[in-house]
Amino acid sequence: MIIKEDYRARIEFVDGKIIKTFKEGSVLLEADGFDDDWKTHINNFARLYGHFPKIIEFYKNKLVMEQVKGKSFTELRKQSYKLSLEEQIEYFKQMQFCYYKFICNLLEYNIKNKCSLVHNDLNYNNMYISNEDWRHGANMLLCIDLDAVKFNKSFVPNSFINFPTQVFQADAESLELQKNIQIQKELKNRLNKK
Repeated sequence: MIIKEDYRARIEFVDGKIIKTFKEGSVLLEADGFDDDWKTHINNFARLYGHFPKIIEFYKNKLVMEQVKGKSFTELRKQSYKLSLEEQIEYFKQMQFCYYKFICNLLEYNIKNKCSLVHNDLNYNNMYISNEDWRHGANMLLCIDLDAVKFNKSFVPNSFINFPTQVFQADAESLELQKNIQIQKELKNRLNKK
């Protein structure tokens, strides 16, 4: 079953695996760092912390990974809009916690292994929250799009850490405004009853 297709690749779900087949001009080249060390470090990080799916195999034009068990931040964010404001706030805190736990674990891995493993394309579509079927349990951030993971290509992590700060800030300000409006309405109602 085709999950997604664009100018770069076709992503399919086949026999319990995710297969990303790259189109001409978007292949995985060893000169770009896609080698056995890259795969080994991704799989070590996946085994230790559970934030990446395991790479089963990769070739110049194909990346085969285990299936991710969960929902994307984008899906979950849309679902949260149907919740009460209090539930939206709690949900938002959980998203932030999952993201920063991932960052802490990735930085810890890089320090312990004296390397630089970085995901260069973190966005709400590439970040999932695991469900109870994930091998490391529920409520964990999973990052897909593993061809955006670079090994020893940048040595001072910054942009991948800061990605969602602006998005989180906008969401936090929106929730804060909604909560303040709710509190003001409640106060007006209490004052009008007196």
